[in-house]
Amino acid sequence: KECDWSSAVCSSDLEHYLTPIDHELAFERNRDTGFKFTATAVAVFGEYTRRIYAETGACRADQLHVTGSPRLDAWRDPVDVPAERNLITLVSYSTDNYLAPENFRSVLKLVADASQESAATSPGLQFVVKCKTGADSSLVRRLLEQHTSHRLRIEIHTPLRDLFLRSRLIVGFNSMSLYEALFTDTPVAVPRWGDADRPAGELLVNPEDPDTERQVSFCSAPDAMAELLRRAAQQKLSRAEDTEGRLAVVRKFYHVPVDRTASASVAAFIMRHVQPRSTSQ
Repeated sequence: KECDWSSAVCSSDLEHYLTPIDHELAFERNRDTGFKFTATAVAVFGEYTRRIYAETGACRADQLHVTGSPRLDAWRDPVDVPAERNLITLVSYSTDNYLAPENFRSVLKLVADASQESAATSPGLQFVVKCKTGADSSLVRRLLEQHTSHRLRIEIHTPLRDLFLRSRLIVGFNSMSLYEALFTDTPVAVPRWGDADRPAGELLVNPEDPDTERQVSFCSAPDAMAELLRRAAQQKLSRAEDTEGRLAVVRKFYHVPVDRTASASVAAFIMRHVQPRSTSQ
């Protein structure tokens, strides 16, 4: 059917607030400005954001629909898990918006050193730096100019799913990708020294939350991260067994539908609010 798109629908996929400080700032901004959504309906990815809009009066309760994030649909059915796990993956956080550029340089050096040190004992192992953009990868290449290990490579286009399911260890900081990592049984490590030792309110993955602390290894010094990298290279890290515990951490921030994908929920939300347009004119 042809549809009348003048019935405004707003899907708030770029305004899902994860850190406590973002939550607080968004709450204050909406409350103090008296902002009101004029859309017919608003889709949000989780209860966290729904509360901001509802409690500040930016939306009526009947306008809000929690759908979950389509980005997470890829992790609903982790089938075809590779039998061999031959990667250690560092998710780049090289730029200032991740809040820890100096720590990234420190961790990148640890990863580069580990790639060289493990060459004799783990010849089939590869170390991957997963970059988000071409500019990010160019910066990482410059930082690695002194390291020539063929076992260390930079990836841009390979999906996180393909990397994470083949990884022995996933390292990252202040990135949504760490929530995606929790859908796997791969150990996850997050640095917490230097400029990465920040107040919990600025962090996507909170080291002060007991549930999160049980699922993520927070490294308070370079030596602790180096030891995790060594153990991962030697296949001495245990895979996570608490699937529900990991999913519970994700669900603190994201709605994860049980009976259908988030993409299907978004599609149903849109079609529910788009009115068929008469073609008799």
